[in-house]
Amino acid sequence: MFDLGAERPSDLEYQMDAGPLARDVGQALRGLRFPELHMLLLAATLMGVPLWLLEDTTSARQWLFAGTLIGLVVTGLCWSGPVRGRFGWLLPAMLRAIEYSYVIALVYQLAPDLLPVAYAYLVVVAFHHYDTAYRLRHTGTGPARWLYTAGLGYDGRLLVIASLTLAGVGTLRTGLVVLTASLAVVFVLESVVGWLRWLRAERAEAAHRAELA
Repeated sequence: MFDLGAERPSDLEYQMDAGPLARDVGQALRGLRFPELHMLLLAATLMGVPLWLLEDTTSARQWLFAGTLIGLVVTGLCWSGPVRGRFGWLLPAMLRAIEYSYVIALVYQLAPDLLPVAYAYLVVVAFHHYDTAYRLRHTGTGPARWLYTAGLGYDGRLLVIASLTLAGVGTLRTGLVVLTASLAVVFVLESVVGWLRWLRAERAEAAHRAELA
């Protein structure tokens, strides 16, 4: 579970990219443990079935929203404590597969002409995920913790997209563009500031070592 109150979340928790909804569910159920892989597979099923049957009708969009919401709550059950098990390293990849395939499949079925925007969304989110991985590797720390609220997390982003779909295809067209642009600004600016701060600290430390030599 990505615990904002912890002194420093683990690298795996940074890469989970859990947002407020998943964190709140996990914190509310702290002490209860669930098998993470099984929960993610259940969540993928709950979200995937209405997505597979999705049509541009009010009832189909309502089923999609309900399945998405329940599925995201189920993913929150995974974060009721530190990630455990020998296959814990698979969880970030599974979450990425769920988010990426959800967006592409949804847009392909409802608004194929919006696919370039959907791919732009994936580029923005993938940038955030790769940036997190490289910062953990090279700087020893992840992005600022506020980014996991401002960036909504995988759960918040999918819930926003499901809400836009529920409101209608027209709303989805406009909303996905706004969401993609907003996330791009947040992720890129935080990344630039984080890397510059690290480089400044590295130079200061190098200068200090030179003075002591």
